[in-house]
Amino acid sequence: MRTPLTVGIASLAILATSFTPVLATEKRELDSHEHGHVKLEIAIEGNAMEIKLEAPGESIVGFEHAAKTDDQKAAVAKAREQLSDANTLFVIPADAGCTVQASSAELHQHGNHNEFEGEYTFNCTNTAALASMETKLFSLYPSIEEIDVDYVSANGQGSVELEADSPRITFAPAG
Repeated sequence: MRTPLTVGIASLAILATSFTPVLATEKRELDSHEHGHVKLEIAIEGNAMEIKLEAPGESIVGFEHAAKTDDQKAAVAKAREQLSDANTLFVIPADAGCTVQASSAELHQHGNHNEFEGEYTFNCTNTAALASMETKLFSLYPSIEEIDVDYVSANGQGSVELEADSPRITFAPAG
């Protein structure tokens, strides 16, 4: 005999299994890179600020396969050098007193795609002055359409989506 409870449970089971392919597709899309979209993760703790960057090779050098020609190899070398210079990529308020402690960028091949990954560490004498900062990534790499930023600091955490006409990251105020 079917009671309202068994009908409800059966309906929930059908509903749950019908969402499984959708959830799997969303998971797959989150794990893959998207041309023109860069990710930045920023962590500020004590006197340290760390930034991690992920950018599809196509958005930086114009192609996503392994470099084959001399021109492509030169473009990758130039991008690695430029992406390894934190002072070229980020504009940090002078009042924060931040100096670069470590800065690096590598190109990683993932199947038919390549991706630049950068890591930047700063020592700051006054992280309280880090209310905001800017990135020069849009002006350096015009193929970048947007930058998704996730950040965490003593003042809070948040996410922001940057575009070329608004390259400033404003951190959550204390409160």
